[in-house]
Amino acid sequence: MKPELLLRTLFAVFAIPITLFIVSNGGPVLQIFLLLFLAGAGVEYYNMLKHKEIKIFLPSMFMGILAFALTFGGLFGALDKDIAEIFFGVLFLTTFFIIAYEVYVADPDSIFQRAGATALGILYIGGLGTFMMLIPGLPHPEKFLGKLQMHGSPLILLLLAIWSSDSLAYFMGKYFGKKLLLPKASPKKTLMGLWGSMLGGAFGMIIGRSFLNFYNLDPLWAVVIGLMLGFFGQVGDLFESLLKRSCGVKDSSKIFPGHGGILDRIDALLFCAPIYYYMMRLCT
Repeated sequence: MKPELLLRTLFAVFAIPITLFIVSNGGPVLQIFLLLFLAGAGVEYYNMLKHKEIKIFLPSMFMGILAFALTFGGLFGALDKDIAEIFFGVLFLTTFFIIAYEVYVADPDSIFQRAGATALGILYIGGLGTFMMLIPGLPHPEKFLGKLQMHGSPLILLLLAIWSSDSLAYFMGKYFGKKLLLPKASPKKTLMGLWGSMLGGAFGMIIGRSFLNFYNLDPLWAVVIGLMLGFFGQVGDLFESLLKRSCGVKDSSKIFPGHGGILDRIDALLFCAPIYYYMMRLCT
């Protein structure tokens, strides 16, 4: 086994059980864990753009991510309050600080790049990522393996589908992929890898449905959701690859040995979480 693959495998052996333990318990610990993950992704996004000499205003992006987490993610029970007041209040402060920062910098040649990149970071990481905080609140089975409760089981089901999708996409792309999918976005993604991603997503949903007792989810809908997750997961992966190529970096960071950074790990998840959330609300 190659050293890089061995490092990836060893890290996964330790990281996956810890992640599943935190997710399965749900509650405030999971919410804070997800918020820290999104904040870390924001830092990586900021550092990537520095390679392109675009210095966004990081405090405003953090405030935007927090606004989504407080309002739509229900962080610390904020969802029970006046949603519009919380969201638009923090959003106003975010916009105010972005404008104030641009006035302070006073660089007309790059104002649209910085302000636009800041807004993209808020929507990309905060807007899409907030759905991961909503998913544990979806209807879920009362019992797991006959007796245990798993409050985060809807999120675990999504993770199983994403992990299965990524694994089969990698295998089919590596050993059977010939035709490139979108070489301008990624020089390695293949059409066969896309099919593997979709089949892996469907397989993960079916296995997870049975393993986690999601019998209120029709098997046909589980397959449909899995196929959609596999497809849009690849879109998310390609989008992050496009960002990295634009910034001239290979990984968003080196925080995870053999796996790159936080954005590298959640690029598919960011795009899939909203789709999964609304499809599960529709089908269960």
